[in-house]
Amino acid sequence: MLKGCKDAAQATEFAAWMSTDAASLSNLIKVTGIYPAATSGLTNPALSAPDPFYGGQAIFDVFKAEMPDINTAWQWGPTMTQTSTDLGDGLGTVETGNANLSGVLSTVQTKTVSEMKQQGLSVSGN
Repeated sequence: MLKGCKDAAQATEFAAWMSTDAASLSNLIKVTGIYPAATSGLTNPALSAPDPFYGGQAIFDVFKAEMPDINTAWQWGPTMTQTSTDLGDGLGTVETGNANLSGVLSTVQTKTVSEMKQQGLSVSGN
């Protein structure tokens, strides 16, 4: 939990439930396409379901095959949702020729650092 979270115990309990409850995971897999972080979720039947968007393929089989090679010490950053959105928006401007990649990456870094500082996090480096 981030510093200053008003109800850290409840937020932690909710995050644990959301990440491990079978019904919650099934919903998250179907609606958002997430792959469970908790090992207890790896047997969720929703992971074996064919995905109509991908021509009926069971796309999570690829993730399952790569699981043994994932560095479990890695963590999402505290502003990943915002960073991902900024990167996606920026890459769209590169694709249309309205920006270059290095400029987009620089802008995304600036916005990410600003957001982290706004959340009260200490940021160092370039």
